[in-house]
Amino acid sequence: MPPRSSRPRSGPLARIGFLLAWAAGSMLLWLLLTSTFRGAELVTGAIAAVLTATAVEAVRERGRFVFRPRLRWVRRAVGIPVRVVVETWQLTLVLVRHAIGRSRVRGRFVAVPFPHGANDDPEAAARRALATAALSVAPNTIVVGIDAATDELLAHQLVPDRARLEREVGAR
Repeated sequence: MPPRSSRPRSGPLARIGFLLAWAAGSMLLWLLLTSTFRGAELVTGAIAAVLTATAVEAVRERGRFVFRPRLRWVRRAVGIPVRVVVETWQLTLVLVRHAIGRSRVRGRFVAVPFPHGANDDPEAAARRALATAALSVAPNTIVVGIDAATDELLAHQLVPDRARLEREVGAR
C-alpha cells in the first residue's frame, strides 16, 4: 500500500461516507454493549460514536497507521476464546488449591524470542500491539513489554508455561 501522501485525497463525499460508516458502527457497538434504548443512553452513545468516527478520520487523514493487516493475524485469533476458557479453568483450580492451602501460587516472569521490528514500521507496531493484546486477554499471561534490543517478549504467568508461550509467540 503506498504511503498516504502519494495516494489521491478522497473527496468530501467519500470522507463523509467514511465518517458516517464509522459512526454507525460505533453506535451499533454502543447499543450491543449497553443493551438499552433509553434516551440519555442513546444521546451519550451518539456523541461517543461521532467522537470516535472523528478521531478515526483524523488518524486516517494523517496517514499514521497505514499498513496491510495479515490474514494469518486473524487466523491466529480463532484460538483465543478456547485459550481464555482453558486458562480460566486452569487458574480457577490453581487458585482454589492455593486458597485451601494445598499448593502455593508462584507466578514467574518469562522471556521468549519475539522480533520487535523497526519502531517506525506501522506493520511491526501493529504486530506488537496485536500480539500483546492476544496474549494478555487470557488470564494466565500478561505481556509486560517487548524489548527492541534483545528481540524478546517479557510476560508474567501465574502458572508458568514457557513452552506454550513460545509456541503462541512463534506462530505470530
